[in-house]
Amino acid sequence: PLAGTTSQPALSSIVAATAHTEFDTGLSLSAVCDLEPYWEALRKVYSPFESGLPAPTGRVYHHEIPGGQLSNLRQQAIALGLGDRFEEIEASYAAADRILGRLVKVTPSSKVVG
Repeated sequence: PLAGTTSQPALSSIVAATAHTEFDTGLSLSAVCDLEPYWEALRKVYSPFESGLPAPTGRVYHHEIPGGQLSNLRQQAIALGLGDRFEEIEASYAAADRILGRLVKVTPSSKVVG
């Protein structure tokens, strides 16, 4: 419940996806899911700090903006009145990344592209 959007996938997704494979976590999916109401309630406490992205997106495979930078960039775009043009901003980021030779996106090099 605290995962998704610009974060890691939910633990329940990982447990389910790796079940009965060599990567099986050994965790009970049922037990993990039993904890979700707690995490959902906790997430409401932190809702003022949400990134503004309502759901996970596959567009990250095109623009490759790191999660923390993506949430900050979105808030900056909204503050500048450009929130409705965010897909264009993502495309511009991807273009800048290509021009700069597809830098590894870790601080501080991710700031160069952004």
